[in-house]
Amino acid sequence: MTLPKLDKPILKIEIPSTKKQMPFRPFMVKEEKILLMASESNDADLIEKSIRQILQNCCLNDLDVDTLSLIEVEYYFLHLRSVSVGEVVDNKYRCQNTL
Repeated sequence: MTLPKLDKPILKIEIPSTKKQMPFRPFMVKEEKILLMASESNDADLIEKSIRQILQNCCLNDLDVDTLSLIEVEYYFLHLRSVSVGEVVDNKYRCQNTL
């Protein structure tokens, strides 16, 4: 009998308000596509629902993302994005203010 192969890494995050460790996986291409389609729509409700859907998909336990506060959702999503895509974000805008 062979051991099962893990096709994606399993990581943990601690939600600051509850101090619980939650296992999660980095988001894949399908979650990135959901996020891209939501950002192109420019609809704030759709973007929020898409982010919550991605968090729910990537969570490996029975966490109900709808019960999390907005700050916890942002914290969880930023941590998820940093391990999935990378910690560096390219800015699209430059400050034109020269004093």
